[in-house]
Amino acid sequence: MEPRENALKMNDLRLRKIAEQLREARISGLDIPVSEQQYRYTSLQLAYAVLRKYLLSKPNQYLVEIVLTVISGVVFLVGLFFQNEVIVGISLVLLILPLLSVLTKIMKNAPASLFNSRFLMSFKEQFIHPWERIHGILPGRITADEIAALRLAQLPPQQVRAVLVSPIVDILDCLRANNLPQKLGIALIDPNQLTEHDEAIIALLRSHPRMPLLMLHDACATDYVLLTLLPKKWGLASHHRIVDLGLHPRHVQRLRPLWKRETPSKELLDLFEFQMSNGLALTTEERAWLRKGYTVSALFIPPAKWVVMVSKAVERLAPKPVVDPEVEAQAQARAVGFMSWPSSLERH
Repeated sequence: MEPRENALKMNDLRLRKIAEQLREARISGLDIPVSEQQYRYTSLQLAYAVLRKYLLSKPNQYLVEIVLTVISGVVFLVGLFFQNEVIVGISLVLLILPLLSVLTKIMKNAPASLFNSRFLMSFKEQFIHPWERIHGILPGRITADEIAALRLAQLPPQQVRAVLVSPIVDILDCLRANNLPQKLGIALIDPNQLTEHDEAIIALLRSHPRMPLLMLHDACATDYVLLTLLPKKWGLASHHRIVDLGLHPRHVQRLRPLWKRETPSKELLDLFEFQMSNGLALTTEERAWLRKGYTVSALFIPPAKWVVMVSKAVERLAPKPVVDPEVEAQAQARAVGFMSWPSSLERH
């Protein structure tokens, strides 16, 4: 990849480095205990990781223009004070130059344009495919074939200890690839694409109001409204055990470059206000932030953070799985090489 030919200044080595950081949870500011575990991620999560690094590490690209504007203003005031037309003229020229420079930078490389879905959807074709044609699969990336297979491997209802619902399919795929359903006994549901298996899990929730229902979403008014309406839509008890993992506005207050602003419809704002009056757990500042149409995608949060957060929530809230002592003994025996135990003893 030629850095001069793309807005992110991306090359082969930089893309591999970011992929390895995602896999090994070596992300600045990420509160993850050091371990040997390696994490899996989707192509879209890699795209957001690249974009996050670009936006948060980008220095103030308008510093020179700001300084020139201040100097121009001072010169202009001096010219007016001494009534010197030449000085006033020079100051106006100096004022126009930084404005033209800012406009040029915005046209050539506007960070806001990188937020659009077209860019993010084309990331795989523009960056991942060229890299993998030469070097093979990026470290830790989940392939499309793996995702398809993982979606088919559903957890039986009798093994479910908790349920997580999220409209963000890439995070659900990430959790599957990191083996959370089997490891924790957690069922994963996309509320926008319910399957027969999902319906069975929802029925299980109805009959088990103490079973934890975890919610994971973007920091935006739309997702808050969608997920807070689900319990009633699914016929869950009013006292059902629901845990909102975020993403919350308070989690991203210091990440200003990642904010995107949209224009929420009146219907959405009315629903949001109604949900707030029904006990939506947000601070006054967070509610104001959401009303203004600000949004931050949960995909900006590194995969390892969600894996650890969901794991801790399930272990803290869900009942411990009941393990048959004989089954556990057999598993331990197999782990040390006694593959035929205890069937070999039964023959005697």
